[in-house]
Amino acid sequence: MGMPTLVLMFLAPTLMKNSKKFQKFWPYSFTQEELEGDGSHKELMASEEWSIKEIAILLAVSVTVVAVATKISGFMSADFASAGRILLISTISIIVAQVPAVRKLRGAMNLGLFFGMMYLAIVGFSVNIKGFFASAATITLFCLCVIAGSLLLHVCITRLLKIKYEYVLLGIVGAIADGTTSSLVASGARWKTLVSVGMLMGVIGGVCGNYVGITVAYLIRMITGA
Repeated sequence: MGMPTLVLMFLAPTLMKNSKKFQKFWPYSFTQEELEGDGSHKELMASEEWSIKEIAILLAVSVTVVAVATKISGFMSADFASAGRILLISTISIIVAQVPAVRKLRGAMNLGLFFGMMYLAIVGFSVNIKGFFASAATITLFCLCVIAGSLLLHVCITRLLKIKYEYVLLGIVGAIADGTTSSLVASGARWKTLVSVGMLMGVIGGVCGNYVGITVAYLIRMITGA
């Protein structure tokens, strides 16, 4: 379900732009000039200047955040330590990202994209094909319900609020996939001014998803007594 959905998401900008029925149903959008910007917006994965020192500092900060979060989570109960570690990493990362000295470091976007894509590759390499096909029907049905439900809810709310469809599409991609994929969709559609917005939507969605998802999971666990 994931791959066909992603293919559709990458095709969506062209399909929505060329569809008169869609334009009539959803007349809220950016102009081409607004999407292109003033020429100061760089394309995703474009050449960028940064130094080895800056990359080393960014890596050191990342490793330190994970190490601190892991150490603190060690004091938590065994059944919550793993979830607590994820929440701590998200929280500490957000706090550290607000430090002016960290915000000035160049190469953060490139480094984030690199590790984001490496993560996707590792996930692909880790798939057990035999195990997947043994439970393919159940997994497919579950993913279909999650993706369809998320997409329908997102579309209904944003249409009522009259949100521009470019924001809607990037938000959906960020919610179903991640910020990296959302940025790639914006870049592929040549929505230059929205590339960073797509990444931000994915990051915010991921952070909120960590908090809300873990909270819901433990509420269900508490209610069912599992």
